Amino acid sequence: MNALTATLLALLAGSNASAMDLEGQDEFSDPDVVAEVKKAEQSNLENAMAKGMEGAAVDAENIIILMLSARADLRAAARDLRGLPDLEEGPLSGGTVSAATVAQSFLETAVALDARMTEFRKRAATLKLEPKKLDLDKALTQRQGYRARDREGDLAKNRKFLSEAAKDIQGIRLEDERLAAVQSAEVYLTDLRSVEGRLRGLLAKLQAGSKEKPDFAAAAKRLEPRIAAVTKDASDLKLERDLLETSLLLAQHDDAAFDQGK
Repeated sequence: MNALTATLLALLAGSNASAMDLEGQDEFSDPDVVAEVKKAEQSNLENAMAKGMEGAAVDAENIIILMLSARADLRAAARDLRGLPDLEEGPLSGGTVSAATVAQSFLETAVALDARMTEFRKRAATLKLEPKKLDLDKALTQRQGYRARDREGDLAKNRKFLSEAAKDIQGIRLEDERLAAVQSAEVYLTDLRSVEGRLRGLLAKLQAGSKEKPDFAAAAKRLEPRIAAVTKDASDLKLERDLLETSLLLAQHDDAAFDQGK
């Protein structure tokens, strides 16, 4: 395999090498090699831009899956809390509060998040990104197979392509409908992180009263994995939100390139 073939194959496989990186290396100083590398990079960039909306559809579906997962995790946490006795002068609020009241507050939060999810799905549907059919059982099954590390690699590639695209056309911003979809996912994420904070505060108070009340210790033990699940949902949702934004920006660059005849 000659140097040109090896270099092109590396680029097509998603290598971080670039024509500019190779120009300063004696092994790849041949102008024809550099030209072919640049041509391959441009082809990769154009392909990524053309598939921006296709990538955004994957991102949107993953976001919905994560939202459904978060809903299931919050409802499970609320069910666990209902198992507590009424908390007379307990550490949960500094006064008298019933477990049912605490559980109900989280159920109401889950309902509010459902409304946020519905809004995102509407925004995604406007962009034709909404999955045709996605039930809860299927979503939770897909959630188990989610690989954040792989998606982090996808995000890095998107950002690299955007950096290259910006050299040709500067000042690209998301159009209103695309921006609204990204912002809708961000609003949900903000609310979910707020709920995560409330759960952590609740856990701390349960743990503080666990020595005097064994039921608190048991509740804290049940709550810990629920919080871990919500934290993971939020972390992965942030990743997918960023992926959605970059995918839509690639599509926006593709639209701009077409309009300018590039």
